[in-house]
Amino acid sequence: MRNGIDRAVLFDLDGTLLDSYATHYIAYERMFAHFGIAIDRARFARSYFPDWQSTYRAFGLAEDLWKSANVVWREENARHEAPLRDACTGVIDGLLPQWRVGLVSSGSRARVLADLQRTGLDARMEVVITGEDVVERKPSPEGILQALDKLGVAANRAIYIGDTPIDQQTARAANVRFVGIRSDYATLDAEPMLSALSDLPDVLGRALQPA
Repeated sequence: MRNGIDRAVLFDLDGTLLDSYATHYIAYERMFAHFGIAIDRARFARSYFPDWQSTYRAFGLAEDLWKSANVVWREENARHEAPLRDACTGVIDGLLPQWRVGLVSSGSRARVLADLQRTGLDARMEVVITGEDVVERKPSPEGILQALDKLGVAANRAIYIGDTPIDQQTARAANVRFVGIRSDYATLDAEPMLSALSDLPDVLGRALQPA
């Protein structure tokens, strides 16, 4: 336990810390076009899953093409740099003295680590769990539970921050408290619900008091 801190905040990445919807949509659009599949924003919004494999499946991309699709998607995504959400680094820096901080994402490890390094978040995350570090992706609780095990923090002393119903289901399955945040990825109905990351410190103060 770091400096006696027994509570943790775990974040989703895309849509939660990273304002990545626009850049990811372009990468998906160009990747699917490469394989002869046309998409539009309305259809993408209906079919999007945080687990990219489910997104591929939803658009009818044959499984034997997924490996090639990953390469194309990463190449297209690398052409654009998604920015952090407003106040992201300041909010996380404010949490570090009193919270253990980590990340649980369904993204590929190479892409997630590249985004964390590019934005400077890598130095702020005590633990990072990606879609390649688990057997079952969200909404399985495996990623959250793995992160908590590495931190040595109990589930009842943890909060997960995410922007999709899948994130909410994942937190519920892991028996950790959930805080939702609005993003372009999905419509989410949660309580509490953030409009901006700058609202998080006040919400956390009410959600999980020190033991």
